[in-house]
Amino acid sequence: MLATSSIPGPWADVDVEAYNSLKHNYICQLHKVYGDIVAVSANSASHIDVDATDSEKLILFVRDPKAVHEVLHNDDNFAKTWDAADSSSKKGDYVMNLVQPLLSNTVFNNVADRGKPGVHKGRTLMKATFGASEHFLASMEACVERLLKRKAASWCGEAVDVQTMAHDVIRRALLVAVVGDTIADEAADMIEQQFHEVMQYFVRKYADSHHKAAVTKQDSENLSHLEVAMLSVVRRWYDIDGPSLSSDADHCSLLRVMHKAEFDEMHCARMLVNTIIAGGEAPAIALAATIEELARTPPVQDGVIREVAKPAGLQGSIAEHVESFQKVDDTVLEGLRLFSPATLIMRVAVKDSELCGYVVPAGTVIGVCVTAVHQCPHIFENSMSFEPEKRSGLNYVLLSRTQPFVPFSAGPRGCPGKHIGTALLRICLAKLLQHFHFKPPSQGASSDAISVKFTGWKVNGIHLRVGLRELPMGISARAIGINEPPVECPMHRSAL
Repeated sequence: MLATSSIPGPWADVDVEAYNSLKHNYICQLHKVYGDIVAVSANSASHIDVDATDSEKLILFVRDPKAVHEVLHNDDNFAKTWDAADSSSKKGDYVMNLVQPLLSNTVFNNVADRGKPGVHKGRTLMKATFGASEHFLASMEACVERLLKRKAASWCGEAVDVQTMAHDVIRRALLVAVVGDTIADEAADMIEQQFHEVMQYFVRKYADSHHKAAVTKQDSENLSHLEVAMLSVVRRWYDIDGPSLSSDADHCSLLRVMHKAEFDEMHCARMLVNTIIAGGEAPAIALAATIEELARTPPVQDGVIREVAKPAGLQGSIAEHVESFQKVDDTVLEGLRLFSPATLIMRVAVKDSELCGYVVPAGTVIGVCVTAVHQCPHIFENSMSFEPEKRSGLNYVLLSRTQPFVPFSAGPRGCPGKHIGTALLRICLAKLLQHFHFKPPSQGASSDAISVKFTGWKVNGIHLRVGLRELPMGISARAIGINEPPVECPMHRSAL
């Protein structure tokens, strides 16, 4: 094996300004220059501080398929780490892949298990919910349908922010799995305003490339608003005797699972906040960006629309047919490839190891930049192009040793919500394309400014022209659940 010191990379000559402002795009550039393994000597992978004086640490970024497989699957050699402990507080945990921090000390992100081999016991609890997506599909669809009926008029126009639209739809559907279908709509109305306000606070904060990667007092206060709002939801659930609700969605909901495990109300509330942040924010990024690509590629959008609107599909709900919708599936997975929710996966070597033929000392932080892996031309042909049909069959469950596809990470420490996250995207994309069609904005492209963390969240939103879709001849609005008369909007004009 070659010595660690011979690993290619900028080491201490890392471009701090580029790292802080470009994040995963900068790591992509490093891989282009140095290859499949890159060495960086820096103070923190969560944020390089120009003024820091503490000792530097070695960070390796890998995109070689075999190395990615080894790092993510060999839990004896590589343990999970966020490499952000110094950036967190008693109230909130700084997370590189999300705009918002997470509330600290829940089974979702218990600090006691960081950097240790093995799977946290909380994942066993969450698996009961996140591994049961089939029990939520019908209720998710119904919940989204009710939201679309309420929002149809306001979501049509010349410059609609589909990023906010996607976030609202995903959060609403996710709440079915979080608190059950009986209370999902009520819960969404109870927390919506607080989640919007807190999201906007953190988006503004991280729009600055010189922000300090630390959870501040003001950050903690904002997180407390979410905690209080969700505690009201938990108490409302108990008021309606949530433990006795018996529908599939209610029975498998995360709140029901937490209750059975005898967690107190506050821990349940904190856990649910973290699930809504991580499980709602990340898929919303992918959904909004995928819709933007569909607006740019009308033939692909039309193909998906035909699939979700064909008479055979309308004999039942979307939930009944979504598993057989190949175009929906291909579009969702290609969107996850180009716009992966988890842009950076962090591990730490717990013993001396080997990667790409080099010695990796214990304690070395390993980063897998998912954007770099998914956009590598040696791994995916025409990697920068949105081509759902040509990449049909991407597998988000089994990690390939030759063509890694890791939108939800992989291995024993991978995202426990990958199944329900994919189900959310399938249902929400299908429902949105049942109701709306999307076109590029009349006044030019949306701003490309993104939150300067390891995330694809657009600071100024993604603005598209949105109109109610004309239904195919012979298919009534009632057949797909639209009972109200059509909403007039500019996109109905024949000139468009």
